[in-house]
Amino acid sequence: MSQDRIATMGVPFTNSNLMTATSEAHRLTELEKIRILIVDDDPVFRRSLFRVLSGAGYNVFTAANIPEALEFLSQLDFSLVLMDMPKPYQGGIDELRTLLASIGNANIIVVSTFSERKLQQKVLKMGAKGFLVKPVRKAAILEAVSKALPK
Repeated sequence: MSQDRIATMGVPFTNSNLMTATSEAHRLTELEKIRILIVDDDPVFRRSLFRVLSGAGYNVFTAANIPEALEFLSQLDFSLVLMDMPKPYQGGIDELRTLLASIGNANIIVVSTFSERKLQQKVLKMGAKGFLVKPVRKAAILEAVSKALPK
């Protein structure tokens, strides 16, 4: 490859590039300080959420069930918990209540296949900061997370 070709393919180094790179690194460092816990019994959905959120720069942990989530919550401070609610009327509401009592300053977003308006209102009234209906798009996840993070 000739010198000319390398020069035209590369990005010239300037103070502007350095400032952009520095602010991008600072933004990623700030996001890495934000711990998010995903609680979902479906390993495929759990991994998918993990990829989306860690790819956005967040520090992400996963739990397959409420007891695992409570173990994490007893050891670390989280900014946000994304909680699956597969059976809202068969223990899911009680699980939400348990998490709400254990999260400290963290916020919760409930994710469920149930799209009943009444359920959404109940969950939000209990203290959740968001409700997403599965299947959920990447953009919707990132938007909900951004809105629900403590300011």
